[in-house]
Amino acid sequence: MPDHHGPEIAQLTTDELDRYANQLTRCLKALDTRAPIRMQVQNELAEVRVQQDTRARTGQPASQRQHDDRPDRQLLSSSRPSASSRRASP
Repeated sequence: MPDHHGPEIAQLTTDELDRYANQLTRCLKALDTRAPIRMQVQNELAEVRVQQDTRARTGQPASQRQHDDRPDRQLLSSSRPSASSRRASP
């Protein structure tokens, strides 16, 4: 079953999108050309590039999303604390 991260990629801010593209590019450089995961990384990078091109062409601003609190969301690490870590403890 193919992974499709289009909706998640669209939620990234412009800076996050740029960092993710850089991460994927570094992964491709490090991967052996015969690595089974290589095609998935290439496809993910292609989706990121499409999103970047769309934003550049349409002048679409970065997503207004602050941070996604879903635990399964680990595309990028961020130096800013998540909303859940900013909540006061009872």
